[in-house]
Amino acid sequence: MQALVGLGEPGIYGIYLPHRSVFAAELLGAFCGGVVMSLLGCKLYALTASNIMILLGFVGGESNMNFICAVIGGLVAAVVAIVVTMVLKLKED
Repeated sequence: MQALVGLGEPGIYGIYLPHRSVFAAELLGAFCGGVVMSLLGCKLYALTASNIMILLGFVGGESNMNFICAVIGGLVAAVVAIVVTMVLKLKED
């Protein structure tokens, strides 16, 4: 929840440092989401805050397809991170 509003420190010290596999899953999810956005030709028109409002930076151009590509990339990143976290946590247990 903190990451949605741009507060990353509680996640870093409370989750990522004690559980390094979660951090690896987040990195892999971000990479996959970035690759999907790149392949779809997504462009950032305005650099905004590093929270959920970043999606507004993808609004622009002649159609809404750029915004839709950004949402798809974000969803891919979230799904990959969740699935990898679940798989790694199952292996730890």
